[in-house]
Amino acid sequence: MRRFRGTIRAVILLMVLAIPAASAAEGMGRIAATSPGIAEIVFALDAGASVVAVPEETRYPLKAAILPKAGTKNAPDLEILNRIHPDVVFLLPASKGLIPEFEGEGIMAFTVEDRTLSDIRKSIVTIGKVLGRTKQAQALVSSIDKDLDALRVPSEQRIKRRVLVVLDRQPGKLNRLIAAGADSYYHEIIRLLGCENACAKIDGFEAVLSLEGIVQSNPDVILELRGGETLSGQQRSGIVGDWQQMKFLTAVMEEQVYVLVQDFVEIPGPRVVDLARLFSSLIRPAK
Repeated sequence: MRRFRGTIRAVILLMVLAIPAASAAEGMGRIAATSPGIAEIVFALDAGASVVAVPEETRYPLKAAILPKAGTKNAPDLEILNRIHPDVVFLLPASKGLIPEFEGEGIMAFTVEDRTLSDIRKSIVTIGKVLGRTKQAQALVSSIDKDLDALRVPSEQRIKRRVLVVLDRQPGKLNRLIAAGADSYYHEIIRLLGCENACAKIDGFEAVLSLEGIVQSNPDVILELRGGETLSGQQRSGIVGDWQQMKFLTAVMEEQVYVLVQDFVEIPGPRVVDLARLFSSLIRPAK
């Protein structure tokens, strides 16, 4: 297995080293993005030609998805990144401990956050500034805000509709489910759409719910996020069917349990507007 992994790393490095320095966007040098959201931001700022490494979870845009991989969002591969030796690497706060390693190799490292809508805006601005794409970053943020404002529901049209966004859970089980908490962009989008986050009283990006907690939240809509997964109709039915264990919940009784597999549903980045539109189509009752 170790020999196999070593072979994969060698192939990745050969792919990266084959990218000519001239392919980098003017004045930027080589860029490593360590999260799918960061990669999408860089490409949205028209700096994709400079990217030489992305995490394994990257699926969009296609030009990013086919680039060499350097670890995962939660575990960037320091060895591959050091050998690739980008000029700049963008990290999430969980990986900030790697900064001294990169700086020791002469690689500029910056951290950006992605938990809230404000974080996403700031990340776009920060990345734009580092890459000399300040105007493009400002335009992108303005475009996102304009599109989100178009979806915003006036306060007088708000409804008491509780939405549970499920981020993770064990197959076939509902106990110790992980949902979107009050300090998440999911919470903000739900509020923007005139509804309520079922976990609005739980601080943090993630909220861990027991069976009792789910009962207390009694959501009107349940959104299970399975971003990028290829699921058969039977598998989707199985995921929805798990909720029959709690068939007394409003969402279950009214058949308002949805499985979302779109690749953007778990990627905090420029396509957050697509997420808001999708949520709007599901959680707002038809007129």
